[in-house]
Amino acid sequence: MSPRAEKRTSSRYPKQVPISCGYVNQTAATNGMTANCSRDGLYFQSRRPFTPGGILRIQTPGMILKETGTEEDIKLPYMTVAEVRWCRQAEVDADRYDVGVRYLHFL
Repeated sequence: MSPRAEKRTSSRYPKQVPISCGYVNQTAATNGMTANCSRDGLYFQSRRPFTPGGILRIQTPGMILKETGTEEDIKLPYMTVAEVRWCRQAEVDADRYDVGVRYLHFL
């Protein structure tokens, strides 16, 4: 079995930041916590599962993340629209889900 091909085009930065997210066509939102982020998207944990291909609105406390020892800054937007790329249960019988999203639009 071959290892999974890496598709990321930018570096990931580990950072725990509280977020609020929900589908763009619904008013309900849930709280979550980011695990890492990049210029292209983020990975977060949520108590609610999201369907791959679904479009989410995500609010963060807007901040700039700086990688130690590099010149690269990552600006975490205050609000974004993102596509769910994957979602899986964090652990067997866990009440939380790991979710990966790709940014589509910054607001």
